[in-house]
Amino acid sequence: MASPLSYDVFVSYAHNDDTPLPGMSRGWVTTFFGNLERELQIKSGDKQLPVFHDSILLANQQVTPTLLEAVGASRTLVLFLSPSYLKSSWCQQELISFLSARPSSRNKESVFIVEIEPVARELWHPRLRELTQLKLYSMEGDRSVRMGYPSPKVEEGTPYWSRINELAHLIVKQLAASGGTSGSLYPAAPALAGVRPLVWVAEPTEDLFEEWNQLVSALRQAGYDVAPASPESYDRSSRQAFESAVSRDLAAAKLFVQVLGRSGGRRPTASDPSWTSIQAALAAQASIAGAPPFLQWRSAEIDPIQVADEKQQALLMDAIASGLEEFRKLVVTTADKVAEQMAQPVSVAPVADRGGGDRLGESLAICVSSIEEDESLSSSVATMIESLGHSALVSSTSHRNGTAGIPSLQALNNVIGESEGVVIIYGKATLDWVNSQYMYARKVLNRRQVVWGAVLDFPPADKPPPKVYDRNLLLLDCREGVTRDQIASFVDALGRPKHV
Repeated sequence: MASPLSYDVFVSYAHNDDTPLPGMSRGWVTTFFGNLERELQIKSGDKQLPVFHDSILLANQQVTPTLLEAVGASRTLVLFLSPSYLKSSWCQQELISFLSARPSSRNKESVFIVEIEPVARELWHPRLRELTQLKLYSMEGDRSVRMGYPSPKVEEGTPYWSRINELAHLIVKQLAASGGTSGSLYPAAPALAGVRPLVWVAEPTEDLFEEWNQLVSALRQAGYDVAPASPESYDRSSRQAFESAVSRDLAAAKLFVQVLGRSGGRRPTASDPSWTSIQAALAAQASIAGAPPFLQWRSAEIDPIQVADEKQQALLMDAIASGLEEFRKLVVTTADKVAEQMAQPVSVAPVADRGGGDRLGESLAICVSSIEEDESLSSSVATMIESLGHSALVSSTSHRNGTAGIPSLQALNNVIGESEGVVIIYGKATLDWVNSQYMYARKVLNRRQVVWGAVLDFPPADKPPPKVYDRNLLLLDCREGVTRDQIASFVDALGRPKHV
């Protein structure tokens, strides 16, 4: 038998969720995990896979230090999330013990959430909200219906068995990545070579939850991280909160995907576009010249002409019309290509190849604009630009507000006038200062159809996000630091025609 500190999988659940119906010997959770355990053994090739499945302790029984040590030292945690789980002190101790034993950066790979009843996101532990989630219920009106309840039918391809297959795949892949199980037959996908680009899959309307889950499952099984973590993750308390959450994910993603139905769904207010349209607009804005690629899908059975909502009709007209399986293959293939490109050494194409004129072989001159308090950031960016074979012209001002002053604007005019592009540093500066720099740079450069600039969004994190809606201005998320690849992507985009 495995020692208390050598479990590969620890299962955490509330006993109320596993109460058998009269005449049945096993509850729903026990049945689910029995099916999962068999799939784990098949995928790993290890019939002795060490698993802790608490089917003995009562809900109010004391949690011993030995069991808490076992939770903390287990390699993966599967938790069955429900209102009963949140109310169980035993479950909360298990969860806290597991999370406290490892840094938050490891939770995404090692914690798997099986959501079996609806639970408001604000009630979740903060470190669970961005983790891998598999929804095991559907809504019928105001009533939630657990998949496979009380006893699942043996029908391959149903959502219940698809979730078990996906969960087993993800667990075995994580075990293999962290050392493997004895006799593991499931090594990490070699094609990715350690590169795991994030894929953004827009939140769908309720009628497309299953299509969303199938698409996300295919991406996860191919080795890709996906955001958002579930089809209902984003904060909808206001349009601003929603847009901010979507924009954060878009800034980190390397591929954008959206599945569309006949309806765009609900709206923030009666005068606003739908949540679907808002996501589509933000993704189109962030997909400059097709980088990152933005793939939208609709069922071939949908005739856009028959859709009354003009905005939804326009989205459907531009979407790929196909079967879902065909689209899934396209998305995974596209993600593979993006991963291959990320794994290749950074190279900058000659100016003429980028559509920037006839200056073949000429080094670009790029203005880096900041306030004096952010000069260390602008220096770092300038160094990266220089390392790519180009010149950086640094311009700084002592003013943090939107009125930089005549001398500062004249100096900025001189620098930008001699530049092919501009980088605006948004660190300690105010949003008004960023907006004034944008308006002035755009006027001086006067390039309405090509990419000419970028705003680099640095810490602090409590400031408002940039709100510049210009396809020819890149918004780069640098809250965790700027990378050479980010600067290279901007330099490579300079002079490209506006993407339609």
